[in-house]
Amino acid sequence: MRVERSGGFAGVVVRGEADTADLDDEQAAQLRDLAGRVDLAALTAGAPSPGRADRFRYDVEVDGCRVELGETAVPAELRSLIDHVLRRR
Repeated sequence: MRVERSGGFAGVVVRGEADTADLDDEQAAQLRDLAGRVDLAALTAGAPSPGRADRFRYDVEVDGCRVELGETAVPAELRSLIDHVLRRR
């Protein structure tokens, strides 16, 4: 799983990655659970969300499926996964 957050007031890019093979069993299970709650394919089918000044944009990839969204278009389930992966960096 890979997450990139860009934009915001300072325009700083933050990247994080997590691989269940590199985690202990409990952490891997938690990450799989969070990823299982998100349907990236359904999010990619929707219209792209426009970016706004001083807002974050997210580029998320899980198991080869990738989506780019503005912060206001990120559903709660995906936000949990994003936060988890970015905390691991």
